[in-house]
Amino acid sequence: KDEGKEEDDAAARAASLEDEVIAGAPRLAQHIRSAQKCVKVAAMAYSLLEQGAVTNRSSGAFFLVVEAAMAEPMRPVADAKYRVCYRKLFEGVLRRKQAFSAEQQQQIDIWAFQLHTSLELIQADDSFAFSRASKKVEEKLERLKPDAMPPGKSSAEFEDVGQTAQWTPVLMNCLATAFMQYGKSLWAKSAVEGLVKVAMGCRKQWPAQDARQIEDWNQMCKGVSGQRKAQGGGSSFLTSFDADSARWKAADVSAAKKTGDGSKGMQN
Repeated sequence: KDEGKEEDDAAARAASLEDEVIAGAPRLAQHIRSAQKCVKVAAMAYSLLEQGAVTNRSSGAFFLVVEAAMAEPMRPVADAKYRVCYRKLFEGVLRRKQAFSAEQQQQIDIWAFQLHTSLELIQADDSFAFSRASKKVEEKLERLKPDAMPPGKSSAEFEDVGQTAQWTPVLMNCLATAFMQYGKSLWAKSAVEGLVKVAMGCRKQWPAQDARQIEDWNQMCKGVSGQRKAQGGGSSFLTSFDADSARWKAADVSAAKKTGDGSKGMQN
């Protein structure tokens, strides 16, 4: 009898948690969009995942929360204070992924790729790390149907219309993130130029506004490449942005030495 009562109590607690998710998800989804409330709400969502509250019955409601968080995909890229909470949220979601429908699982995988790859790109501090993350984006870009079909290839070998529509906004955000490093880090230039070149080869797959942005990036890459050649190329080439960044970093180091502050900022 005691065992039966314990099982009944456990089932009641689980059902109560599921009901909590179903009832509260719309409010959580609304608040996680807020820059001021995002970190707190993401922690609450993660707690529900860890408590086992996201089940087959409640996952449809919880998916709204994840969807709302990824409505602002560049937030953790642009502001480091959001990176931990986004990572934790997706760690929890991926652990409970089987609770979601097959279609939702596919979308979760796409969002996870975007989040993790974008953060790898923006946090890379050397050529190896950046090139490794860029390669992931390049491989996805190469799955899009090219504007000019290579000899011996067919459309069936590339993503279909539905998959392309899912991936192009994600890849656009990854490209935008990579390009943030282009103006700052000399070691990123070659990899970014390679990404833009591949994107140019399939730009008909993008919405018109995104296609224009890719073309603009391509022109910028050509301009920097031309400057590099004119100045003799090689690793000694610096754009004005690079030169300014170097001066700012030198000034920061100098100021830190004067104040005796040798600590490093928290890495997210």
